[in-house]
Amino acid sequence: MKKLFFALSILALSACGPRGIGDPCEEEEDCAAVEGGYCAVTRICTAVCDAPGEACGEGVCADAYGRSVCLPRCERDADCRAADRCEGGACIVRDLFAEP
Repeated sequence: MKKLFFALSILALSACGPRGIGDPCEEEEDCAAVEGGYCAVTRICTAVCDAPGEACGEGVCADAYGRSVCLPRCERDADCRAADRCEGGACIVRDLFAEP
C-alpha cells in the first residue's frame, strides 16, 4: 500500500512540473518554463519564433495562426493531439475554434 501511495504521489507531482512546447495549459504561468512562452488559445504552451522549419526548444517553428510560433514536432497526424494535424513537421490545430 505504501508503494502505491508513493507512486501516485510521484505521478501527481510530475503533472504539476514545468511544461514544454505543446503541453496543455490553462494560464500563462503554466508555460513559464518555455522561454517567451505563453498559453495559446488552443490551450497549449507555445512561443513566438523567427524561422519556420527551425528547431525551437523541443518543438519546431511553423507559420500558423497568422504568425510564426513554436509547435510540437510530428511526422504524421498520429503524433499530434486528436484536434491537430501534422503539417510541415508541426502539429497544427485542424479547427482553431474546436475543443483541444
